[in-house]
Amino acid sequence: MSLDKVGLQVNRWKADFAYFAVSSFVLTSLFSLLFFADKEDIFAPAAIGGHVLPLQIFLFTLFLAGHIVASNKLQNITFWPYTACTASIYILVLGLHSTSATLSLGLAVLHFVLLWSIRKDRSSAFFPVLLTALSFVITLSCTILQLFRQKEALLEQYPPFSHLPLRLLLLFILSLIFALFLEKAKRYRQKKLLQSNKPHPLVDKLPLLLAVALILFALYLALYLMGKVMLHRIWSFSTPTFDFGLFNQMFEYMKETGKPLTTLERDGLYSHFHVHFSPIYYVLLPFYLLSPRPESLQILQLIIVVSGLLPLYLLCRKCSLSTVQSAFFGAIYLLQPGVLLSSFYDLHENCFLAPLVLWIFYAMFTRRPLLLVCSSFLLLLVKEDAALYLVSAALFLFFSPYFSPPYSSSLSTDQGSLEKKEKFKLFHKDIFALALTLFAVLFFILVFRYIDIQGDGIMTYRFASLIQYETDGILGIIRSIFQNPANLLALIFHDNKLEYLMIFSLGTGFLPFFQKHKSSYLLFLPLLVMNLATNYRYQYHIMFQYGYGSHTFLVIALLLSFLSVKEKPLGQDPVTTGKRRGVRSCIPAYLPSILVCLAFLSSSFISYDYIESNRVYQEMFERNRAYYLDLRKELDSLPRDKIIATNTFFTTVLADVPELYDFEYNPSIREGRQVDLLVLGRRNPRESEKEIASIFLNRGYSYSEQYSSEYLYVLEFNESAPKAPGKRSTID
Repeated sequence: MSLDKVGLQVNRWKADFAYFAVSSFVLTSLFSLLFFADKEDIFAPAAIGGHVLPLQIFLFTLFLAGHIVASNKLQNITFWPYTACTASIYILVLGLHSTSATLSLGLAVLHFVLLWSIRKDRSSAFFPVLLTALSFVITLSCTILQLFRQKEALLEQYPPFSHLPLRLLLLFILSLIFALFLEKAKRYRQKKLLQSNKPHPLVDKLPLLLAVALILFALYLALYLMGKVMLHRIWSFSTPTFDFGLFNQMFEYMKETGKPLTTLERDGLYSHFHVHFSPIYYVLLPFYLLSPRPESLQILQLIIVVSGLLPLYLLCRKCSLSTVQSAFFGAIYLLQPGVLLSSFYDLHENCFLAPLVLWIFYAMFTRRPLLLVCSSFLLLLVKEDAALYLVSAALFLFFSPYFSPPYSSSLSTDQGSLEKKEKFKLFHKDIFALALTLFAVLFFILVFRYIDIQGDGIMTYRFASLIQYETDGILGIIRSIFQNPANLLALIFHDNKLEYLMIFSLGTGFLPFFQKHKSSYLLFLPLLVMNLATNYRYQYHIMFQYGYGSHTFLVIALLLSFLSVKEKPLGQDPVTTGKRRGVRSCIPAYLPSILVCLAFLSSSFISYDYIESNRVYQEMFERNRAYYLDLRKELDSLPRDKIIATNTFFTTVLADVPELYDFEYNPSIREGRQVDLLVLGRRNPRESEKEIASIFLNRGYSYSEQYSSEYLYVLEFNESAPKAPGKRSTID
């Protein structure tokens, strides 16, 4: 048997087994929902009691065995339509019980994706397709009814949504015009090249010029405008202890001792790696040694994200995309709201996720095992939860047909390279993928134990809504999802996440939802786990650091969706034949380009809007430039050999103080920890500053004439120190 046939056969075995497992899980969930769930609230974590778990495991095993037996007798049947039909019935039941418009809308989208995925199987599996279509119509009707009923409540929660239909229409019109312009420019260039042996240099270089313009525009937003916001956050004293002052102090300790220590994070000298395991920070240390300033860290973070352009460009070229198409995907990546806007709240190790994820996928598509191992190892050094991204990529490598014949031969650098290189033959690829998965899981377990012993443990409270049994710990999440996945769906499509769902959908032009191969939906796994399956509001906020990795996976999904359409023949070329394409051939030809343009324009508008709304930092600094510059000089003049307590916005400048505390976050300061100096601001003091000043005065601290200044109010532990005559000795 040829390698191509073996590859197709193995891919089918893996796909069928995955379908059997999913179908068995859905059947078990449907059976449990109908017979064991609390009908008052089927979406509650405890809607299905723990006593039902043994029966559920038995049912799952029974259904899975039944699927396997049926597959042995029915050799030529495609099982996916039946799996999709089972899932659609389960979704229909949930939709009929839903009282949330957002949940109903999410279920309708899932239903539509299922229906779209089996559209080609209507001839061989007519009944499942018909049943899925009917279920979708009912679910959609319920969704429209729910939206109509809760329209006022949704508009009250999200006022901008009142203009959403008009904005969507304008975006689609602009995307259509942009796509048609690009197509006309392409035809014009081809025509000129055919008509002349020596075309005008501008005509010849038109794709390159357009590609450079796209990338420069994206860099202008991602580096220049975003960089201005980040720098002015520092200059206007808008960077709090969490999450910048503590990291700046950590880098000061790394510069002096080589250790990631800080006194700000856990109310005493403490290693940051006991909170989050992030050795990747040492990559930034040499650059910080050259320029030990907080501004360096802010700009380095943006540069790290921008560096992802290189692997993405190499991947696009490997997939035979043109220069302009590659530039479009590069610009979409840079302007992706979940990637660009994740930098807003200062430095985080998560910024390394974006480029490393892209290097991993480049290594997979080019079959470079050494590069894949190195980039995977670096990914795990980013943070303890980085194992999720590696597991998702490894499962995609295992199940996806893109890395097996016949796809692999078309993506290789030379024909037949798959047969020449034994390292990446078919079965070796699967073993490699499973080894990566196992390594990621073991690494996570070891880091989990390390943080649990040395620190306060993994922050599982962020997934508390999924844990039905607190005694099970993190494994309780898996048990709860198995028992009642309806709770997970209700959490993913919660009303509070509607804006986030709309932003990432528009930012990718909705294309990732339409994948040729079902295995590509594994690329949504980081988004579901990290951003949607949580009750921790910052993880589904577009301006926090939790989107770097998951939204980069969405860019890969967008690329794969575009590639799957690009594989389709588009009929006759109008440039060479002089004939126009028909409407039916134009739809598959132009729709992907329109949606890619939609992703580019949506990402641009959304990101620019958020950046503009945060120009307040620049305006604050420009209005009060003299004050901020003098305040920084006064803070720089304070001694660094003292134990200092201060407010959250001074810790960035005072980060080189070895023993520094934030009275707003470090409880020991209020509980009686002795410090040498309490440093507060005189200008517009907050109530918390007035309160802490009163507490310290009652403890015997006195106003310091030596260290106080025009803009600083400093209390010193010296009972006999006299108050300065003629100067303000009170904070207000």
